[in-house]
Amino acid sequence: MNNLNSLRNLYRLEYDHSGFKSSLIDWYNSVIDKSVDELSVLDVSKMVRQNILREVAIDRAIELFFIDPFDGEIKNGDLLALLVSCSAEVVNNKKAETLASRMANLENEISGFDWVDEDEKMQFIQNKISLETILRKNPL
Repeated sequence: MNNLNSLRNLYRLEYDHSGFKSSLIDWYNSVIDKSVDELSVLDVSKMVRQNILREVAIDRAIELFFIDPFDGEIKNGDLLALLVSCSAEVVNNKKAETLASRMANLENEISGFDWVDEDEKMQFIQNKISLETILRKNPL
C-alpha cells in the first residue's frame, strides 16, 4: 500500500527490516501502512502497550469509544480499560471534554448491553467510575 495518509508517510516511519521473525514485527510493518481511521481496537491497544505513536493511538481509542464503548481487544469493555490505563494522556487530550460527556450518557446503555457475565459488567462499571473520577479531578 502506498497511501499518503498512512502512518508510515505521515510520521516518516520505516519498516522493521531486522530480519527477526515475530508476530509483533509483522503487526508493526502492517500497521504503519494503515491510516489513522483504519486503526482497530487491537491496533490501538498494541500501540499503547508498545509505546508506538501513543498520542495517535489514544486519540483513535477515544474515537472508537464514541462508536462502541463496549468494544474490546479480547473482551467487552477492554477499550474503556485502555483509556483508564492512559488516564494522564486522556485528560490532556483535546477530546477529553467530549469523552466526559459520552461517559455521562453511558448509564442506560450499560443496563441494555448483552454482557457475557456479571463480572465483566462490574469491571466495566468500575472502569467507567475510574475514568469519570480522573476527568473530574483534572478540570479541562
